[in-house]
This record gives sequence, C-alpha cells and structure tokens, in this order.
Amino acid sequence: MSEIIVECGVAETRGARLVDGESTDLWTGPAPGQEAVDSIWRKGDLACGRITAVHGDQLFVDLGQGRVGYLNTPLSAPPEGALINVVVKRPAFADKSVSLNFQGLARQSAKIGAMAPPAPAPLQALRDLEFDPGTETIKLDLWARRQLEASAASDIISGRIEAKTIETPHAFDIWFEQLFARQLPLAGGGAITIDENEALTAIDVDSGAARTRNEREVSKVNIAASNAISSELRRRRIGGLVVIDFLRMRRDQRSMVVSALHSRRLAPQHLDWSKNGLLSFSLPRTGPSFLDMACETGVDDPIPGRRYSLGWRAKSLLRRLERRLATDLSVRFACSLGDELSAYIDAREDWRDGLIARHGDRVQFITDANKESRSYEFSEQ
Repeated sequence: MSEIIVECGVAETRGARLVDGESTDLWTGPAPGQEAVDSIWRKGDLACGRITAVHGDQLFVDLGQGRVGYLNTPLSAPPEGALINVVVKRPAFADKSVSLNFQGLARQSAKIGAMAPPAPAPLQALRDLEFDPGTETIKLDLWARRQLEASAASDIISGRIEAKTIETPHAFDIWFEQLFARQLPLAGGGAITIDENEALTAIDVDSGAARTRNEREVSKVNIAASNAISSELRRRRIGGLVVIDFLRMRRDQRSMVVSALHSRRLAPQHLDWSKNGLLSFSLPRTGPSFLDMACETGVDDPIPGRRYSLGWRAKSLLRRLERRLATDLSVRFACSLGDELSAYIDAREDWRDGLIARHGDRVQFITDANKESRSYEFSEQ
C-alpha cells in the first residue's frame, strides 16, 4: 500500500511517500503562509521570460530578479528578445540554472516573472511527490487540511479525492536524520557505506560477518545491498555519477542490480561494469540532493567538508520538538541552544508564536555559550 502524508509545521511543510509503512520519498517546503517568500522555484511553476540568447539547440531566458533559465529550442524557435511563457521542469540548484519547458509566446505587455501566486505548500508537496490518485491515498494533518480548505483550489477539497486526517505526527525527524547516515547495516548481515561528493557518489558493499568464500552468502549480501542502495539513491535524491563496489558477483547475477534500480523508479544511464567488478552509471539530476539542501561547506558535520546550515539545524530541532509536543501533551521542555542557533531562532518570532498557538507555552529556549554554536539538546522540565 502506498500513501502520501503531508504535515505542516511552524517552520516548514513536510511530505513523504510511505510504501508498506516505509518512507521511500521525502519532501520539505515552505511553512503555511510562507509560500510567497520562498525563493525556490519548484517543478510546475509557471513564468514569463525574455529570450536573451540562442546557442545551438538551447534558448536562454531572463526570468527576472536575477534568475536565468534555459530550454531546448522548440521547432519554431522565437527570436531573441521575444517574451515566452514557460513552466519549470527542474529547479535551480548548485551551479545549475532553472530548466524550463516552452509553453508558447507571451503577450508583449506581459511582465517577466512568476505568472501566478505559488500554490499552497501541501499542494506543492503532492505535486512534487507526484501523487497518483489512482493508486495512492492521502493523509493530512489538521493544518495542512485547513490550508487546502482556505485555498479552495484542490480536488481534495471538492471531494473528488478523499484525504484522511493524521491523528499522530509521523517520525519525520528520524527519517530526515537517516538521510545522512554514512553506513547502513543490511538485513541478514553486511553493510553499505555511502560517500556523496560533488564529483560522484561512491558506495562500498561490506560483507560483515558473512563468509566471503561461500557463494550463497555473498549473493545474499549483494541482493540485500542492491535493494538498499536503490532505495537510498531515491530517498536521498542523489544524481550524477554513481560508482558501486559490490562483493564478488557472477556476470549472470548482474541483472538483479539493474532490476533493483528500475524497481525504485530510478533511470540509470550509461551502465558499465569494469573488469574489477565496479558498477558505474549516472542518474539524472532533478534538483539538489538532501545533502546539498541541508549543508554548506564547513567542518565535518555530518560528513567531511560539509556542515549543517543554520536553517537546517533549526528545522531539525523543531521537527523533533513538534512531534514530542504533539504526543506528550502535558510535558514542558527546555531547549539548550548554541549561541549561533539561538540567535537564528530568536530572529524568527513567528516560529515561537506558532509553537505557542498550537501547543501552549510549553517550551523554554536557553542560550548556552558553552555549547557548540549550532548544537542543541532538549529535555523535559
């Protein structure tokens, strides 16, 4: 059974696809009411732009406010300087510009920029997670449902699609933390190690306690690793070059790896097995990976050369805190924060106001100059 769940926190909206209770896709976006100030253009957003250059089979488009996008030249290419309507195919990330699809010529009186106000965050989640009403169900928390009711622009509200109500918040805090685990144990023994870097993602399969001279044991580890790797590549939104070092594998067993990749709706390209048994392939980059979203260049947290951004650390705290507040209804909490993180949260009064409005005044934030500047911990009072 597959279902899409959407929960609206005070600092972000969170979404996930659950298949038989396991999260296979995760999503995070603006909090309710913050869609208009969210600087990220998302898949499906409509815009008007001006063609600034034509290079070979690509058009480059000025989208306003310093944004530049590109698209493949349509059959009847408009001239340089023309105004065109476009839809976002892939948002900008790292050094990649916005990828666009051509929607037709725009009126010459049209203004460059977004053509419509952004959709409510819960609808953005359903769209980006590619909700399939024919095979999937929806669950919404109270605030996601309220926002959709206020928008009155959804098949969910019209009754054409039924959405159940979430009674107990899901473990988004745990799911997001698992995205950055470097080593993952495999069912039945063994482990995989995932090293995501700018140039490529390297994955190593370790036999653990399995007997490497026993072909049956080796095959079991490789099968478990194939399924786990495919799931993690999708869940972490990893794109680009991937290189995997499996245990010794017969040629006739290699097809199971490809089957596992396709079963997770991945689209591997340029698959190649080296003489030493290394598998390499590339995955389309449809946006930033979760590691890119959560981190900046810095000290080794969570991995060498990467550091959690202040925004991600703050939202990580709130994910944990909001779940505890919603499940432990009579408990008060004290949050001890490093000075950098404390200043970041202090500057966002709407987050604190939101916590009080939803859960009462049950959280005390305390600055601790002795803590690492972006660290936190909370305890029951």
